[in-house]
Amino acid sequence: MATAPPKFDPAIIPGFYVPPVDLDPRPPYQFRGCTHLFLCGRANPAHLALLPPTLRPVRDGYWSIIIFQAPEGWGMAPFSAFFFGVDVAGHNSADGNVAVYTPVGTYSGRAGQIMPRDYSPAFRAGDVTLAIQGDHIHAEAELDG
Repeated sequence: MATAPPKFDPAIIPGFYVPPVDLDPRPPYQFRGCTHLFLCGRANPAHLALLPPTLRPVRDGYWSIIIFQAPEGWGMAPFSAFFFGVDVAGHNSADGNVAVYTPVGTYSGRAGQIMPRDYSPAFRAGDVTLAIQGDHIHAEAELDG
């Protein structure tokens, strides 16, 4: 059962991103019981040329595809998600984590409304499935509309 989140104070986490809109519900969002699938690699230099001209890759162009399910939590859960990202230089978070340029993402459920509206128009509402049975992994991402 979902519980109310703690009172959010952006001063607690310096550099924490707070979108400039009145979110319903407000972050932070909490997820429980998640299943994650991470695929990571190094991009061909020709593909890195597709990055916007103001961004440059770090660590020889590492990329990641992340698919996950968040069946419980507060704010956006339940939902599932798929997104692709490339590590980029010069935009690290306040705690030093490398920034990730995410040109595409699909989110189901309430997250499919919140993420494109409040975080990035590159994120789209859709349906994402992830099934892991023994050595077999099946994942799909499908856009709404």
